[in-house]
Amino acid sequence: PGMPAAPQRQQAQVQSPPSSGGVGTKQPPPREPRLTAAHLGYTHPGGSKPRGAKNQDTYFDLEIDEHNRVFGVLDGHGSENGTLVAQTAADAIRAHLAEHFNALRTAPDATFAAAFRAAHEAAREAVLGVEAGFKLVNGVVVEEWEDEDGTLRCEAIDGGTTVTVVALVDGATL
Repeated sequence: PGMPAAPQRQQAQVQSPPSSGGVGTKQPPPREPRLTAAHLGYTHPGGSKPRGAKNQDTYFDLEIDEHNRVFGVLDGHGSENGTLVAQTAADAIRAHLAEHFNALRTAPDATFAAAFRAAHEAAREAVLGVEAGFKLVNGVVVEEWEDEDGTLRCEAIDGGTTVTVVALVDGATL
């Protein structure tokens, strides 16, 4: 009989921990059914608004790769600041999810909640910056003034948005 075979040396496979990154971060292969997504955007001022009414809607598309993508639609409201709030919120949500896309795999609720908190804070700061007289009272942006008899008046500033966000993760999870 011959000599026993020498043991084979195996190199340990070391994997680095996953980053919370998104854009520019290599994504895992898609799972079945391997969905891909595309979009077409169109908005309209809506309803029976007069001709030439300002459209306060906006949307965004965040493409990580063909199997990982986020879509957001924001419906701004409030005649003075609806557009500002919707666009600011869209930018904040998109930026947060671009940076933390991988977290959607393990903690989607917390990731979306953090994105919406970032959008809320960014929108509030944007509205505060519209006029020097605006201020924050109990978390609400208000304008204060004195009327002709010296009575201090206060009114909440208009402007808000509703948000719908959908994420396609690894070609299978929406």
